[in-house]
Amino acid sequence: YEIRLTVKDSEGHTDTRVMTVYAEGAGTHHPVAKAGAIQKLVAGASDLSVHLEGSQTTDADGDALTYLWTQIEGPAVELDHPSSAAPTFVIPASRPRRAGVYRFRLEVTDAFGFTNATTTAVLVNTAGEHVPELKTFSFPPLVGGGANNRIVLGKEARIAVQVDASGDSGEKLRVFWTQVSGPAALFRFDSASADDSVDNEILVIQAKQVGAYTFKVYVDDGKPRGWEQELRFNADALAVPAENSTPESATTIAEPISTTASSNNNETPAIPGAAAKAQGAASAGGGCFLNF
Repeated sequence: YEIRLTVKDSEGHTDTRVMTVYAEGAGTHHPVAKAGAIQKLVAGASDLSVHLEGSQTTDADGDALTYLWTQIEGPAVELDHPSSAAPTFVIPASRPRRAGVYRFRLEVTDAFGFTNATTTAVLVNTAGEHVPELKTFSFPPLVGGGANNRIVLGKEARIAVQVDASGDSGEKLRVFWTQVSGPAALFRFDSASADDSVDNEILVIQAKQVGAYTFKVYVDDGKPRGWEQELRFNADALAVPAENSTPESATTIAEPISTTASSNNNETPAIPGAAAKAQGAASAGGGCFLNF
């Protein structure tokens, strides 16, 4: 069953959410796919063997389950038993490029044909190659606090992302921002004057409408390794900016998983919005949700 809720204020602004509800009886529960936590590994002088873990997947009816693992991003690898709960793969030491984000999708199916899927990722660094990581987002402070997922309607807000490139070989980093949902907004990019190792780590945005805004944030060091997050925040007509313009405590970013990170059947999908007017380059594909 699909339930759609649309709300409208006195100025005609609307927002809609859709929820899918599944009616289940005895023997008809959907399985719950669990692909294990994000792994962060360092590849050394020998081959690196990586173990994926889906054996914590559950089914309320106790049905027999079938598994299917597929790689969805990263340097190509071969899973030894993609139809098992816990396959492995090897990254050879002889491979020219080993560092990167390796993403995998696990789909499970029960005896009645009901399916569920989720994803996980393996972040691999080497002594000479370090995947730059998005660490935290910082928002301008508001009167009364609570600014970590809110900006002031009609006012220019600067949202900064901290990038960790520790251990890398000094490549120039560049952050790409792309609006993927929410009302149309005017935005541009800026860089912190104190840090010349990263470009465009600040999103300067002016929201013209109340609503939820979603941006993809991608950091690139000139190598096709990839690290992307999805940032969601709200423009609030009641929010009041604090006098101190210094961003308050940052919001820690979630682990680097895919934008299709979970296909659990009770999820509410993101609402597509109007295209934004932007200055700068678009981001690459793939990434993960950061839910506030």
